[in-house]
Amino acid sequence: MKIIGVTTCGAYESWTMHTVASIYNIVDQIIVINGGIDVNDPDGPDNIPLTREIRQLKEIDIEQKITQIKPDWNKVKFAKKESCEAGRGRNISLAFQYAYQAGADWIYKLDSDQIVDNITKEELNDLSEAGNRLGISGYRFAEYADFFRVYDRAQALPNNFTDDGSLFFKANKQAWATGQGSPVHYSDQKEIHDLRTFHMRRIHPPDLNEYIYHYKRFYYHLYGPNSILELGENKTLGRKLTHDEIVKKAKEQTKSLMSSQGHLRDHFNSEKFPPGKPKVVIMGCKKYIEKGYPK
Repeated sequence: MKIIGVTTCGAYESWTMHTVASIYNIVDQIIVINGGIDVNDPDGPDNIPLTREIRQLKEIDIEQKITQIKPDWNKVKFAKKESCEAGRGRNISLAFQYAYQAGADWIYKLDSDQIVDNITKEELNDLSEAGNRLGISGYRFAEYADFFRVYDRAQALPNNFTDDGSLFFKANKQAWATGQGSPVHYSDQKEIHDLRTFHMRRIHPPDLNEYIYHYKRFYYHLYGPNSILELGENKTLGRKLTHDEIVKKAKEQTKSLMSSQGHLRDHFNSEKFPPGKPKVVIMGCKKYIEKGYPK
């Protein structure tokens, strides 16, 4: 049984190294599609790889498990271009294709701001064997959404199971993902509530500037839907927003987030916000891998 982990990055630096480190010891291979727009020059070249991510992933790849690929969107076979805003869905669809071509029996997909904490290799093997035996095409794991915040879905599971957790599914030649919102595999997933994924989007990685991280993230998540006229403003105005209009909105959203109640960095280390800090963040990525976590 070959299990391949996949994730994508581009447009802005994120938690990619931690995402990959968190699954390094529970999968057989990892494919990272690295490339996207430049948020400072969105009309310039596409598919620009993030050099920070290239460097960091090389530093932690002690067993040569990680394959980094610059995307070529012309190679996307099954996803519809109009469903793949700003390359997001196309990148993930490419990751699925490459994993299938690399011989994956099952694929474990995470966003580059998601971190696994308590899922072991044995559990993935058990789930895949059960899926094969019972005809289950895949699973969606629980998500601790914005878990360190005072509000905004900060209630611990099982009261707030969301549809944005990591996915584990049987490899399929025609697997693809949309880009609007969270890319979702083509098939329904069985929900698994006792295996969890941390969603780290509302806190910046320790080596990045907090404001720049959030600004780029907000810009990209406005730029993508705007590119396919999915923003509310597109319908109101009857047109796409300009770059300057997106910049203004991204700055407003960043300011609002950073000044809102609960957005204090010390909350990330507070035990009263379950379930606490992920081990891979506490230990550091390379040490976490070398010590054989998660276990």
